[in-house]
Amino acid sequence: FKGMTDAAKGYVAGMLDGEGHLYIRGEYEGACYSRIRVRITDECVVLHLKKLTGIGTLTSHMPKNRRKDGNAKRRVYEWTIGTRCEGKDLLTTILPYLVLKRRRAELILQFESLKSQGIGNGTEVRDIIAMIAAESSPFRGTPRAGVRVQV
Repeated sequence: FKGMTDAAKGYVAGMLDGEGHLYIRGEYEGACYSRIRVRITDECVVLHLKKLTGIGTLTSHMPKNRRKDGNAKRRVYEWTIGTRCEGKDLLTTILPYLVLKRRRAELILQFESLKSQGIGNGTEVRDIIAMIAAESSPFRGTPRAGVRVQV
């Protein structure tokens, strides 16, 4: 990410602030992992994010449910990054440009740092997950143990 311009860093951070999700998800036998995701109905946006960063996976799907007027919803395009290596570097690079999700990015970076030290399921990790859950939008309800915490 050394070649990214300030404008590119700001763009990626702005998309994460507005359309992105930083989340920690539980896996088999209590292991957890974190992800960065942007979902949007404009394919050009996710293609541009992939081009700017050179990382991530692009997917798309049609929502199953319909709009209230009975018409089909628009196709959703998704850019997803695991935060273990490249995502961790990306978050570190764009951290100064994040506004709304800056604290959550800092918590994800702490989470990944603890995991790299072999403390993947310790008390510190559970505390970080609890902090992220506490910062979640009140419109999403109360997270339960074992349920994905998406912020």
